[in-house]
Amino acid sequence: MTIRLGLLACLIGLAGCGTTASPVATTVSPATSTSTTLGTTTTSQAGLEPCPEPGVTVSFPPSTVSESQTVATDYSDVFTSLPGTSQTVFANEAGTPALVIVRGALPPTNWVGATERVELRGVTGAIGPLADGMWAVAWAESSERCGEYSIFIYPPGTIEEARRVAESAG
Repeated sequence: MTIRLGLLACLIGLAGCGTTASPVATTVSPATSTSTTLGTTTTSQAGLEPCPEPGVTVSFPPSTVSESQTVATDYSDVFTSLPGTSQTVFANEAGTPALVIVRGALPPTNWVGATERVELRGVTGAIGPLADGMWAVAWAESSERCGEYSIFIYPPGTIEEARRVAESAG
């Protein structure tokens, strides 16, 4: 935990620097058993309790978020399958993620460019680019694992859009 918070603090230091769409809430642990009920997927393994749902709302989601589309419950990538986390996933028209809000983990990949500081939910976080046109926002509200949050904006996206999403998070 200290290493992850240290990483976030380092990223922030180096930086110097509700929507009307229907999300799908997901809880993930290393996969050994899976159950699905009304758009919520829970995958668990003994020893790592999933975090509660993120409880983060975004007033200005990316323009790619569809108000009528939901994500297929079997969709999985490095950002939607983080062990021990819970996610709220907003889909695009194709039914793949446009925006994912994660509770219980910081981004699982390194920034590929400069990060900036961003204020959200009463704390300072970091915002920056990930590989393949992804943008991420990361912050910690406590030193506990479930106090770590990430928002992932899937391509196409811009720093301006990512900043607007971050600043509207409540």
